[in-house]
Amino acid sequence: MAAVVFTAVGDLMPIDWIVPRPGLDFVVAYYGNSDTRWQTLCEKATYAFRGKGSKFQFLWSWYTAHEFDAGKYVLYGIFDDDISLSADQIARMFVDLNNHQVMNKDAVLYSPAHAIDGKISHQIMRPHGSHSGCMRDATDDVIFRKTRFVEMTYPVLRRDFLHKFMCLYEPYLISWGIDITFSILLEASTQSCYILDHYVCHNPTNSEKNLQNGEMANSYPKRMDQWVSFYSSKGFFSSWDDHQKNFKLYTNCPGDCCCCLNMNTVKNKIR
Repeated sequence: MAAVVFTAVGDLMPIDWIVPRPGLDFVVAYYGNSDTRWQTLCEKATYAFRGKGSKFQFLWSWYTAHEFDAGKYVLYGIFDDDISLSADQIARMFVDLNNHQVMNKDAVLYSPAHAIDGKISHQIMRPHGSHSGCMRDATDDVIFRKTRFVEMTYPVLRRDFLHKFMCLYEPYLISWGIDITFSILLEASTQSCYILDHYVCHNPTNSEKNLQNGEMANSYPKRMDQWVSFYSSKGFFSSWDDHQKNFKLYTNCPGDCCCCLNMNTVKNKIR
């Protein structure tokens, strides 16, 4: 099965993981300022383009402009450029995903787990059992953990599910609510998503990304406003309590994490 990895790349993160293979293409949106790096990306990627925006905004631009070669790929990895998996690990993960697809026609959404020494926004992303941080060995069986939620950092979407998501997506939405939209789409179908506990990505903390707390805090109001506008326009809110209940069910959230505290701020905006 043909697959593609889509990513938005700047000037800071390594790009040695961008290595096309037979059956695995790479599409890169470049938002940096270096002509030299841009040239390197053009040489490495299957297809590259330049612009300004966020990962999903770029994805939407590619989708609407090119129909993303709709019949060409089956699986679409939508990865942040800080992914810690190597080129070989990414290629091997897609082999495992293709094998899983053969026997699991309901599977439309996947993600590697998030390492416990990195940023954990949702506890459900932590690797389970003995796979608490080590990469899989060639002789190991891959563990597919069925869930109702995956984060938007490194998701892999099947073509039909990506199409459903793109039909809902609005390009003003940067990040907030995108992964919950995945869960809402799953809830309305008989399809499933899985976390791969044998593939563990280190999701960089805010300090590792050189983001100051003030900068992050200042970005929340705008992203919350965009998120509330999007969800209200789509009619996803029947009541805040129902939404918050479903959110906790999706994410296995205990209710006192930073995400829930931010959600309480959103609750006040909705009221």
